[in-house]
Amino acid sequence: MNGPEISIVPGSFGPVEVRGADERALRLIENLGFRTPRRAAAPVHLPAKEGPLIQRALATRAAEHLAAAGYRVDLDAELRISDLDERTMEVLDSMTRSIDQLLGLLEEMDSVHDLADAAAQLVSGPHGPIYAMADVLRRAGDHVRRTAGEGPDGGLADFFHTGSRRMTDLAALADAVSYLPRPAARADRRQAATVRSTTPSTGTRALHASLPPPGPTARTTSRRPT
Repeated sequence: MNGPEISIVPGSFGPVEVRGADERALRLIENLGFRTPRRAAAPVHLPAKEGPLIQRALATRAAEHLAAAGYRVDLDAELRISDLDERTMEVLDSMTRSIDQLLGLLEEMDSVHDLADAAAQLVSGPHGPIYAMADVLRRAGDHVRRTAGEGPDGGLADFFHTGSRRMTDLAALADAVSYLPRPAARADRRQAATVRSTTPSTGTRALHASLPPPGPTARTTSRRPT
């Protein structure tokens, strides 16, 4: 090992900060999104543009790159990506690919009736993605409530349950406008895609998650029990 010890820790200027890195180390992790601050007092950090799973993946990948280059790296345990994190990212990535496939199918549809039916199915019905997301959030809240109880972390259950109720309200609104008369055969594609719902894109956006491949494991330390 050569060079100074580099610490990768949760930060105040961004979700992930890198401390003790020299110019060579910074070049190694720059392509992962780590930026040198404009203000001298701020450390090198990862801007808060991604979700927590991607942040941990990038932190562990940075640690792996630096260690492979001969640096001594201390990665905080809070930033270590776990096997469960990786499996979750794989599922979310699969959802994104499925949505991309759906968008491709919509582009192939020339019949306004097919487009209208696809739009209606996308935003309505108990098996549609909006209801499915509401169920995911409700179950997540229930799980947090069971495991955290009424302690400090229990507030996260309210966050999930509120999101679930709002998704359910959105689904009910979509149901109310989904099954309108079929559009005229000569209607254009835009009318066909929206005639049965005023919000066909909302359900799609709710499921989008852009994720890079999971990062590798790395040596970690922790400032609190995990």
